[in-house]
Amino acid sequence: MSKEEELPTPTLETPRSNASTSSQTSDDRPETGNYSIVVRTASKPHAGTSASVFVQLTDVEGNKTDKVRLKCSISHRKKFQKGHVS
Repeated sequence: MSKEEELPTPTLETPRSNASTSSQTSDDRPETGNYSIVVRTASKPHAGTSASVFVQLTDVEGNKTDKVRLKCSISHRKKFQKGHVS
């Protein structure tokens, strides 16, 4: 098993912001799901960032989640640095 496969993966749970009626529950709440987000930064100079990083998921029907800020990394104290897998 490679080192990347051994790393724990953060989980993101977020409601869909633009869900169609077919993907909503019977009481009209949008469905939620769990997503594992893995961020890899290159090992090249200046490949990391200290800026805020966001993710927005889109399904095959074009429904999108709200933009969610990636606030933490479970594998690195300083997230999104050069050469990291977070």
